[in-house]
Amino acid sequence: MYLDGVQEVPCSKGGVFKNKLLGLKEKRGLMKFLTSIMQPTEQDTQTLQEFQEKPFLEFLQSQQLSANVIKFILYSIVNEENDQEKATTVNTADAMARLKLFTSSIGRYGSTPYLVPLYGSGELPQAYCRLSAVYGAIFVLARTTQSLEILDNKCVSIETETEKISCEHLVGSWEHLPNFVKPDSPIFKVSRAIIVSDVPLLPLDHDTPNDLVALSIPPNTFGNTCNISVQQLTDSVGVAAPSFYLIHFTTPSTSPTAKEDLQGSVEGLFQHLSSRVNPEEGKAGIIWRSYFNILDPEIQADTPTNVHVVSRPFFSLTYDQAMKKAEEIFHKLCPEEEFIPKVPNPEDIIFEVGPEKEEEKTEVEGEVEGEETKPQGNEKQENEAKQEQETETKKEETDEKEGL
Repeated sequence: MYLDGVQEVPCSKGGVFKNKLLGLKEKRGLMKFLTSIMQPTEQDTQTLQEFQEKPFLEFLQSQQLSANVIKFILYSIVNEENDQEKATTVNTADAMARLKLFTSSIGRYGSTPYLVPLYGSGELPQAYCRLSAVYGAIFVLARTTQSLEILDNKCVSIETETEKISCEHLVGSWEHLPNFVKPDSPIFKVSRAIIVSDVPLLPLDHDTPNDLVALSIPPNTFGNTCNISVQQLTDSVGVAAPSFYLIHFTTPSTSPTAKEDLQGSVEGLFQHLSSRVNPEEGKAGIIWRSYFNILDPEIQADTPTNVHVVSRPFFSLTYDQAMKKAEEIFHKLCPEEEFIPKVPNPEDIIFEVGPEKEEEKTEVEGEVEGEETKPQGNEKQENEAKQEQETETKKEETDEKEGL
């Protein structure tokens, strides 16, 4: 988190007491709060119930936590996007669900609660394609949707350049289904920036690994209206050249362009990062940058019943929102099936063999055993004949030597 510089978020007992920004009283208060979440007493549970539908900020303030600790929890752990002092958009129940997910994920696969896909998030659709192909999915490549055939408020087929493909359901993003966008509706936007840099967010001599970093910039830090989520990736996950850093900035849009939302924070952060670099090292800081917006318009209410329009992932670091939407659509497509069932342990898999297969298997084994008996007998006779021939040859050689 950026708070008077880049600070490590204290989310474990060791991290709390190593933190240099928090005082001793703040550390004790944070540890008491985390303990009440992970191992709640009856009094803790009762207090939490009273604040379920109230703003999460009020609950944190009731715990007598300092302003810095509240910022750590709100904008780094809960990852709330809006300035909670101006617009309390998250209630205690929703925030606690995020907080428990965060704390329960720490230490599961490493020291952080996050997992990052190799080669970027574009590998996730490829993983889906490979998995679905195992279960018989068919992919039609190099085709563009020209039109949809709608009958009785249902999409029955898709027209491409060369053929018509029948369908029972149609799932797609609004970019591919623009006819279902509600005209003149308000459009929710997310502002993005992608930076290529030769300066890392954490110093190279930092105690923790500094290649993969998740950073939050709280509201009003660099004049930003909302919380800004920052992610640093490197060549360790195959998305950047060695010694370079790919850094993503994401925030809800409050200005006409992404550049207006993010430029001040990008330049403010890199000014701080460049200040700790020795000028003789020749570091440039920002090598390349790009600002852009992601749009999410409102969908018409009278969309055909079997057409499912999805949105892109937004501000959150995780794919929880996308997974919930995927599960919702899945149950509409396959109401009696389980959504992403757990892969069974190979040792627990039992292959059942029917009576007919068992008889067939026994006959085949009998035939194989009969065939194996003959070669074994013939081989024994051949070996005995070979041994007799070798004995006679040796005897003849001995007689010749004695004659000499």
